[in-house]
Amino acid sequence: MDICKPLQESQNPGIGLPLSQKLAQQMNGALRVKSAPGMGSTFTLCIPVQ
Repeated sequence: MDICKPLQESQNPGIGLPLSQKLAQQMNGALRVKSAPGMGSTFTLCIPVQ
């Protein structure tokens, strides 16, 4: 089972994205992004739950 939940909105993610991606990978998960010009981006952290 995977739990996917959008991350908190932010205007400037800074170093948080690379760190989040690395942590997700270490937990056998993924950090996903959906982006549209003029609409912004949505980042979703997916990690497996046992």
